[in-house]
Amino acid sequence: MTEEKREVTEVPVPLAIRQLVELHNSRIREYQQTSLRELQDANVELMVMMGLLPQEGWRLDMESMKYVKIPTQTTDGTPQVG
Repeated sequence: MTEEKREVTEVPVPLAIRQLVELHNSRIREYQQTSLRELQDANVELMVMMGLLPQEGWRLDMESMKYVKIPTQTTDGTPQVG
């Protein structure tokens, strides 16, 4: 009888490491949510100080790092240009 050699291609991660990874990922998500919320709050505060009111359609375009004004809708659904 010949013995087959099996190459090990996977080994489960020990529970302690798995728990550390999960805790790390959870904390990273919490940090990202808190950081984004603080960024949004500070941005709105700065926009108001600059006279760029969000209710008038002003938004931060994070990709281009510019404030842009989005046309607001009137009650009949047509765009209103300020």
